[in-house]
Amino acid sequence: MGLQELERGDLVQPAPPGTTLDGVPVARIARPASVEEASQVLAAAAADGLAVAFAGGASKLGLGNPPERVDLLVSTERLDQVLEHAAGDLVVRVQAGVRLADLQAALAPAGQWLALDPPEPRATVGGVVAADASGPRRLRYGTVRDLIIGITVVLADGTVARAGGKVVKNVAGYDLAKLFCGSLGTLGMIAEATFRLHPLPAAAAVVTLQVETPEQVGQAVRRLARSPLEPSAVELVVDEWGWPGRLTTVFEGIRPGVEAQAAAAAELLGQVGEAAVAGPGQTDAALGQLGARPFEKAELALKAACPPADLSGVLAELVIGRGRWDGSVCPRRDRRPLDGQRPPRGRPAARQPRGPVGGRDHHRDAEAAGRPRGQPGRGQGATRAEAGGRRLGAGRRRAGADAPGQGAVRPRPPPRPRPVRGRHLR
Repeated sequence: MGLQELERGDLVQPAPPGTTLDGVPVARIARPASVEEASQVLAAAAADGLAVAFAGGASKLGLGNPPERVDLLVSTERLDQVLEHAAGDLVVRVQAGVRLADLQAALAPAGQWLALDPPEPRATVGGVVAADASGPRRLRYGTVRDLIIGITVVLADGTVARAGGKVVKNVAGYDLAKLFCGSLGTLGMIAEATFRLHPLPAAAAVVTLQVETPEQVGQAVRRLARSPLEPSAVELVVDEWGWPGRLTTVFEGIRPGVEAQAAAAAELLGQVGEAAVAGPGQTDAALGQLGARPFEKAELALKAACPPADLSGVLAELVIGRGRWDGSVCPRRDRRPLDGQRPPRGRPAARQPRGPVGGRDHHRDAEAAGRPRGQPGRGQGATRAEAGGRRLGAGRRRAGADAPGQGAVRPRPPPRPRPVRGRHLR
């Protein structure tokens, strides 16, 4: 079946004028409502040799390289059903076009939620998996790779592949679900996904710390990391890279535990700067702004990752180098150590290979050292016994066999008597 036959129905239609994907014009749009229809569309597109792209809520289309051409855009907006929710097993199976906000609303009556908080309000489940999107709560709950347990995908030739299952501990088959996390639609179309859920936290508390320098941020984060506290998120907000900034720490769980951890965190961070536990109204406002991007639309956005120990140096480098980035040269390409950090680890330079004994280089070195030609020196072509070491069978030599100063071999000591069970033999 070719794509022209599918265009006779409502499955494939010409794209409206002016439709683009990351600046590239789109020729046709397909809106499958099931896995079978998606398989038909991709099989027909592969037979015609068309370039295919995928879109859900269109909130992350700027990620990755722009396509060279888009002959067919497959939209998942009609794949918007929650297929199964096993509340007792904390597992949900949904189609890729379900908006994440709608899924959270459907899970809330059961006191559960999918512990992902990407900043895009229009994000769909398929787009979240394809972009491996997450928010500040990844500190406690992990990313998409940690929560997805099953997936159904449609490959470029229309083949339907399924991996994983509806149980958390499943080791059957290849783990294709993690492979598709962050694939940005390059491996195929994500049609369905199965996730493990978490209970909704009964209470939340926010601790704020006013910071003046990147070094202060690094001290605060290291203190939190070394403490027994378990925050759900830690976020730094600095307006236009102008200090001072605000470090927000979120705790979620049952109310007694949350209140105790918030008080302990305020006391711990108070050793670094001015820290306080937010009030009820301030807590709701802080949670509403958690993970929000500081811009509506930008031509270039940078996501940096580093170990907690290097946070202060990375922040200082970002502030210093923001004026000299041109989008093509990374300021860390030279691998110079950041201020206040240890130098980057790496393998030492390989040693130059030593010439063979008796070769031209060896004789030249021997003459320069004042030795007759053909006489090896210590560590230059000499055997281990001659160089002062021991070699196999050296213990059988007599102690005075070697000349003085030529690395005489120490005789092997006699074996000690071994004890037997009960008493020693005499």
